[in-house]
Amino acid sequence: MWRLIYNPEYGALNSLLFQLGFLDSYISWLGSADKALWSVMFADVWKNFSLVAMIALASLQTLPDSQIEAAKIDGAGAWQRFRYITLPHLIPSLQVALVLRIIEAVKVFDIIYVMTKGGPANKTRSASIFVYQEAFTNSRMGSGAAYAIIMVALIMILIAFYIRGLSRREK
Repeated sequence: MWRLIYNPEYGALNSLLFQLGFLDSYISWLGSADKALWSVMFADVWKNFSLVAMIALASLQTLPDSQIEAAKIDGAGAWQRFRYITLPHLIPSLQVALVLRIIEAVKVFDIIYVMTKGGPANKTRSASIFVYQEAFTNSRMGSGAAYAIIMVALIMILIAFYIRGLSRREK
């Protein structure tokens, strides 16, 4: 879908921006080294935004109405209610979402492979694309497997730091 949206000849994005007068000529979104990374990142954020939104919504639904009402009675404005009640309530769930997104960003493969295969000029190459290219394109299975294990170890270290931070906060 995103390759069609970003297509330099008949893509929906070029057509829309051209008709609105923002472009004089069509742009090769995935063929340009400086635009390809931003294009792939936008597609990835679009794909994963719903997960973060659902986590935040679930957290907001557990916020007790009594706290908001008490703050209103005490004279807190909308900004103060957000800053001192809503945001502190959201932070733990947003931290979970952040860890999930970091893990997903490290292992992202599908969008990049379908859209650019890591190019142009390796500007969109992620760790998982590098592992794939090392193992299958360059026929170096051993080093590809070693890089994959390093990638898993880094993710596990990140998770260990997150769990350690959670346990410290609970004490």
